[in-house]
Amino acid sequence: MSQSDKAKKWVEDNRNATECWNKYVEKHGLPLAQFNDLGRELDRAAGKQWPEEHSESIESSNDYVEQHGLPLEKYRKF
Repeated sequence: MSQSDKAKKWVEDNRNATECWNKYVEKHGLPLAQFNDLGRELDRAAGKQWPEEHSESIESSNDYVEQHGLPLEKYRKF
């Protein structure tokens, strides 16, 4: 089954849910406030985890810059 066929099947299988969502949005508007609060909380959590999970890579990158300078620094205009 091609990607296009899969997409068409998904649309057909989910037509009722899509129509219900569209009617809800027309009547009540898009509930972005809920999504924004959730998104901000997820961003905060990810922002705290990312440096911890990638501390070795960050340290390695910092060591490289200390030893060799910034890559492509000669092309900077400032």
